[in-house]
Amino acid sequence: MDSALHLRRRQASQVPRRRAARLVLLFIVKFAITFLVLQALYLRLTSGSTPLPHVLQARTACTVVNALSGRDTVSAEDAAIVSGDITIEIMKGCDGTDALLLLVSAFVASPLRWKHKLSGILWGIALVYGLNLIRLTSLFYVAKYRKDWFQFFHLSLWQVLFVLFAGAFFIFWSERGLRVSGHSSPKAG
Repeated sequence: MDSALHLRRRQASQVPRRRAARLVLLFIVKFAITFLVLQALYLRLTSGSTPLPHVLQARTACTVVNALSGRDTVSAEDAAIVSGDITIEIMKGCDGTDALLLLVSAFVASPLRWKHKLSGILWGIALVYGLNLIRLTSLFYVAKYRKDWFQFFHLSLWQVLFVLFAGAFFIFWSERGLRVSGHSSPKAG
């Protein structure tokens, strides 16, 4: 009798695990497909010319640097931030797009309602654009005052920060969306 009861309990506990595993697998598949499609679209739309977002980011970063320091005369030349011997060119892969596409893909793959997904995507765009503005401004000052740190800031630090901020925002927004829709988040343990 005990063995039959134990078997039923074990089978009952496996059902939620299998359902959770299916949901995780579905999220991963939707996420991967969305990311690959968005990445292909981005590469296709930006091939051959300077993307408009790069030009706008350069202009905005110049405005910020000029406002922060009256001593620096910074100008935007196409998608580059230029001041004296410093030129920071905004290129594909260095524009925050990867973090943005990761964030959008996570929202599309999530079980949130579409209204909450779309508002999360819009706020995420603002977050990534603002973060990239801070990144470009800081890279200008690093290039100006500590050129030897530039590669580390550009290739390591800011790449990690973008992924961390995008991931943290997604988790925050998803938790909020699950609470609003009446679903509870899974408890650890």
